[in-house]
Amino acid sequence: MVAQDDVAREPEAAPLLHAHPADPPAAAAAPPASRVLPHLLVSVLLFVTAIALTIPVRPRLILDAADGNTQRASVFSGFVDCLVAFFSIFSSPLFGAVSDITGRKPILVMSHFGELIGLLVVARFPKNLAIQFPAYMFIALTNAYVTTANTIIADISAYEPGLADDDTPVSAATNYGYLGVAIGFSFLIGPVLGGTIEDTFYLASSFHVASLMILAAVVYVCVFLPETKPCAAVEDPLHTHPASHPSTAQFLNATFVNVSASALKVTDAIRATDFNPLPRVRRIFSANPALTWIAISLSMTSIAQGGLNAIMFLYVNERLGWGTKETGLFLSGVGLSLLISQGILAPLFVRFLGEVTTIIFGFSMSALHYLVYSRATSTSIMIIAMFFGMLSFVSDPAMKGLLARQVSIDSQGSLQGSLSALTAVVRPISPIFSAALFSYGISIGRPGLVFEFITIISASAVLCARIAFWKPGLK
Repeated sequence: MVAQDDVAREPEAAPLLHAHPADPPAAAAAPPASRVLPHLLVSVLLFVTAIALTIPVRPRLILDAADGNTQRASVFSGFVDCLVAFFSIFSSPLFGAVSDITGRKPILVMSHFGELIGLLVVARFPKNLAIQFPAYMFIALTNAYVTTANTIIADISAYEPGLADDDTPVSAATNYGYLGVAIGFSFLIGPVLGGTIEDTFYLASSFHVASLMILAAVVYVCVFLPETKPCAAVEDPLHTHPASHPSTAQFLNATFVNVSASALKVTDAIRATDFNPLPRVRRIFSANPALTWIAISLSMTSIAQGGLNAIMFLYVNERLGWGTKETGLFLSGVGLSLLISQGILAPLFVRFLGEVTTIIFGFSMSALHYLVYSRATSTSIMIIAMFFGMLSFVSDPAMKGLLARQVSIDSQGSLQGSLSALTAVVRPISPIFSAALFSYGISIGRPGLVFEFITIISASAVLCARIAFWKPGLK
């Protein structure tokens, strides 16, 4: 929050100096959802589609650089993903807390440029893993896009049905559903487009196309997206006396004051932010026993999802012989299922079943879809697994909407940063564990072994979520 003016005023003098009593500045609310949400969704479409273009290509580059050795490629990919997740432990909560002070847009722009630089480095050295490695690390250090987008949704949303005003007529769960639709559409078109571009043009051409899309996203955010962080109104040094026109010296002095104040806010935000995310996570998720069990459940789902992401391409390449094009088509199908789930199914589930039942159902379907993956011997079985995965996606907006109600509006950035930190703390386990288990499964002729263990972890998350909702204290 911006500090109040601490210059003392005599009560008797105020009427002589002002036409009205000098009241403290009022807090400025976030812009209405109707002004923010469409622009946020457009920027998400541009950015996430750009990332989705590269998803089926990156594992292929690693596999080619490893001379086609699947086991070596899985170990390297797992190691990279582990370190990326480790860096995210510190970057996500840091930028979440900083956005509560400096605003959401600067963090979004920073994330765009971090991703852009990393993609350009990979595109320039597509077969040099030694140079790609620091590029992925740099992306991880500046990656706060999803955390910030979630915070923007929290800023503009009403947290309980019936309490929204005319400007925010939908609940947080519904707005998170819209965000899921945008991400789902991006994953519908991105992977298949990236695979097609890669097959048609030169090596890593999809990375160049992705870089252009991210540049377009930066311009769009800077021009169209309003700032949503609630803040206190402050007096503009240039307009203290509206009738006067500032001289050049006054203008330069006021500019220096504003820039200095902004720099001090950023410095204070970084200094005030604990780089160790565990105390922040503990403060939020130990507020009552229900939140503690939710934290355990989310940790398990994060381990399961991280394991899937780490070895999916290599798994279908080994088991089904899929290449970049086939994997891109399948991932686009996953994007379509996400689009249907969060755009159509999730709002219906939340409306008719409630958030708690929706979350339990989605978590259960997630465990089932991992089990089907472990038995995949044909494309048709993969499609069945995708169907159960579509049903599992309904839990995400319901969980986010439920958690958003547990903290005040001015702590949403810290909440989203803590959520990212919570998943990031356990996420480094997933790639190493999954890569090692996948490599061992190949050596004994059971490549699906890794998904059997992921199924057990995901089923445990269902149990922990059920225990959480038996506990009192949730709003």
